[in-house]
Amino acid sequence: MSTAVRADVTVAKNLAEYLAMERAATRKHERWRSRVFARAGTSFAHNLVVANCIRALGNALLHQPCVVLPSDMKVRIPAV
Repeated sequence: MSTAVRADVTVAKNLAEYLAMERAATRKHERWRSRVFARAGTSFAHNLVVANCIRALGNALLHQPCVVLPSDMKVRIPAV
């Protein structure tokens, strides 16, 4: 299914393969140019800072046509 490049980098041939790998994984990963990188874990202090930032940004953008999301949301950005 996937080919190891280094201990911390894996190659996913396509998006479907990456998503299948991610569903079965116990850690979070990111895919960039067909390479899959393990993401670092976080601490309580880090998550507290993130929560406070999201709350402040969300309040500031309350009546705007956009949303604020934490880093746990997967998004696909089309190539430009």
